Amino acid sequence: MSPGVTQSELEADIAIIAADTGRTTEVVLEEMVLGARMANGSADTPVAAPNDRDKKARSSVLSSGGGGDGLLYKVVAGCSTVGNYTYSYARNYGQNHGHNAIYYTGCTLVESPGSGKRVTRVASTHQYASHPSYVAHIRSPKNVSSAQRANAGKFANSKVGLPYNLKFYANRVVNGSSYNCSQLVWAAWRSAANIDLSGHSRSGIYPDDLRRSPISSFVKNMARA
Repeated sequence: MSPGVTQSELEADIAIIAADTGRTTEVVLEEMVLGARMANGSADTPVAAPNDRDKKARSSVLSSGGGGDGLLYKVVAGCSTVGNYTYSYARNYGQNHGHNAIYYTGCTLVESPGSGKRVTRVASTHQYASHPSYVAHIRSPKNVSSAQRANAGKFANSKVGLPYNLKFYANRVVNGSSYNCSQLVWAAWRSAANIDLSGHSRSGIYPDDLRRSPISSFVKNMARA
């Protein structure tokens, strides 16, 4: 689930996390494996869905193998409330990562778009990929103020220009020198309101963790492009 990371990098990160948290390296590794499996749908725990389309999105995260079955289509994010975030299809190196972006203004999003790229702003007309089993939609953190929303958007915007990183398994870092997509959204809300959208304490935060977050709610599906 973190393609491009070498075994030596992984082992070094495990050792650091174990030292920081007081867990054994074995426990840290087991938690990383669990998080990766859940993010890939093999250990998916169903969550309440607002409608039939979103029930498909919660299923087995593109169990059909996605991308090669001709069922992909384009959607646009559209405008939404500052601080809301998106969940959409993304597949890299054969893994079903998913993708998140956060609203900086009502019609501007900030995202970390992928390997070799940097955190950037995109308009609400920006197109994302979707799939019948991986429905692109917008989510909102629960019980947050307009000031907290503004601060979450400002935090994300302050990271524009920073590079992408592949370490989904160890991205529970608020003020980092690089960000992947789910880390950016999680860190924005951790900074703005001290809330943990992941819903768990594992070291890795994946896009699907934010999709199933117990402290966020479904807003709407993205419209077809």
